[in-house]
Amino acid sequence: VPVICNEFGVIQSASVPRDSMLRYLKDIRQILESHGIGWNQWFRVNLRDREIIQALGLKPLINP
Repeated sequence: VPVICNEFGVIQSASVPRDSMLRYLKDIRQILESHGIGWNQWFRVNLRDREIIQALGLKPLINP
């Protein structure tokens, strides 16, 4: 049965340490991909934030 994780993410706020957010995004993405599960982000990704792009396993589209 095909499965997709339509939404996962972290609300970026002062109460969430950045390193924890980046680890969470990377860990969830890797777990989903290791099981062949497609995924989608529910928050707007800053394409200039290389750490978030890297955690999501994406390639930068622009050079800041």
